[in-house]
Amino acid sequence: MTLSTSFSSSWGRIFTIARNVFLEVVRDRILYVIGVFGIIMVMAITLLPEVAAGTEDKLILDTGLAAINILSLFVVVFIGTGLINKEIEKKTVLVLIAKPVSRLEFILGKHFGLSMVMAVLIGALTALMLGLFTISGVPFNLGLMLLAVLFMILEMVLLIAAAM
Repeated sequence: MTLSTSFSSSWGRIFTIARNVFLEVVRDRILYVIGVFGIIMVMAITLLPEVAAGTEDKLILDTGLAAINILSLFVVVFIGTGLINKEIEKKTVLVLIAKPVSRLEFILGKHFGLSMVMAVLIGALTALMLGLFTISGVPFNLGLMLLAVLFMILEMVLLIAAAM
């Protein structure tokens, strides 16, 4: 077996583990966070203009970005810390390690899978936030918003590594 064949089969195993993690986390109904975020944003859009004198647009933007960051952080902490422990408790990790899957491939697959979940979740929350901003007439700079979201995704990827 050549190095390139070994490399491609290794990435295939990592991708398979990542896909299974993605589907498992989505089946755990983690995407209900989108509904919670929607409620938070509708409340912020309706209540903050009553409190803020002239700075309601900035407060609503900051509330939206902070809510995405905090909800994502909760998902990373609660899902990421239990991801490998759940495999150990169910004894499914023993089956995987007995196969030609190395520990590195297992950990990378888990990390990439949860990273994909976080990218989808943050993307959905951002789309919902931008849609609500457009409907309610809150002005925003799309380029800066997407840059902030990109850095949020990178932050969550690093936190996933720490949580695992």
